[in-house]
Amino acid sequence: MVLNQMNKEIILMGIVLLFVIGAVYADSENMRQYLKVTVLPVVNITSPVPNEIYHSRQVQINVSANGAFMMKYEVNGKLPVSICVNGCKNNFYSILRPFDDGVNNLTIYATFDEFGTILRNVSNFIVDAKKPVITGFEPKKGFANGTFIVQFQEANPVSLILSYGNNIVGYRNQSLDLNKCSEKKLTKTCKVNVSLNDYNQQGISYWFYVKDIINNQAESKITQANVDFSKPVINSLNYNISKSQVIFYLNISEMNFDKAIFFDNRTSIFSLLDSWKILCPKLTDGNLCVYKRYFSKGHHDVSIKVIDKAGNVAERVVSFVI
Repeated sequence: MVLNQMNKEIILMGIVLLFVIGAVYADSENMRQYLKVTVLPVVNITSPVPNEIYHSRQVQINVSANGAFMMKYEVNGKLPVSICVNGCKNNFYSILRPFDDGVNNLTIYATFDEFGTILRNVSNFIVDAKKPVITGFEPKKGFANGTFIVQFQEANPVSLILSYGNNIVGYRNQSLDLNKCSEKKLTKTCKVNVSLNDYNQQGISYWFYVKDIINNQAESKITQANVDFSKPVINSLNYNISKSQVIFYLNISEMNFDKAIFFDNRTSIFSLLDSWKILCPKLTDGNLCVYKRYFSKGHHDVSIKVIDKAGNVAERVVSFVI
């Protein structure tokens, strides 16, 4: 009886031990499965490199991971491009892709079957494959009043400088604020105002040069301009009236005379097409402007402007009755 009792206890202990071993084995398998699922994928981007400057538009994209993955990439917020739809071979992806000049941002979407999508970002790598080009500048008409304008194409400018002056007063440099330039398509337009008072009634030379982030530089051609801040001087303004005819006599002092024009305020009341008309396109040898014109009956207020080639204006008004 005692032996039977002991056999029963041994059998019972064996059964319990089997349950314990089974439970431990099951927990071990569950733990292994859990660890397998929760091992986080690692995505490495070895190219491009953040804040790196690339001298070619063709930039290598290299992406690798520690497991099978599918991938999309996005450049500067544009629509993502799907690649490795069936999984990247050997868990690695490499391509040579063109990027625009300027600052670029690349986002990688790597998708893993057991985990989901991981986002990796490469920010602010710079492509500078093109040299700066100056496409236009002002003034070009031979006269300068202190306002200069330049247009250029460059995605990564770091400095823009105006040089101006002559051998009499000397030469000066003026840096332009690139943050204040306007941009349309690929062309930037910048404006600067400098004092040319020391150069009044003299000729100057001026030119622009722009430099990019890798020290490529473009320079405009040297342009000659005359400085003229002085308004024309109307020494005298007389007129004679004979019936409906009026003859104007102007004596003008201006070495850069362009034209004299007039505007009849009375005719403007009756005609929407009335505008400023030429009084004298040039002066006589005695610096005279003589002009004959017929006017309608009534009161007239006639505005007269004398304009020089630099755009300076002197103005007078005469009133008379026909």
